[in-house]
Amino acid sequence: MKIVAVKRLIDAGKFSTTKKWKTIEHHITQAIMAVQWPPGSGSFTLFDERGKERGKGNGVKPIKQACVQYL
Repeated sequence: MKIVAVKRLIDAGKFSTTKKWKTIEHHITQAIMAVQWPPGSGSFTLFDERGKERGKGNGVKPIKQACVQYL
């Protein structure tokens, strides 16, 4: 997956300038970039497949699981 833009919604204090935050941000970015759909494809492609049976089309759960598994 490709990250096009990053926008901070809340940025109070100086935490976002610390080394610890840079490490956390790097891990999150890498987890997002590691997500593949369909699984094992080496890319991220959503298909317009309305009306497919449950678990056979695009879905948030398998995409989220891949990101969380990386983290």
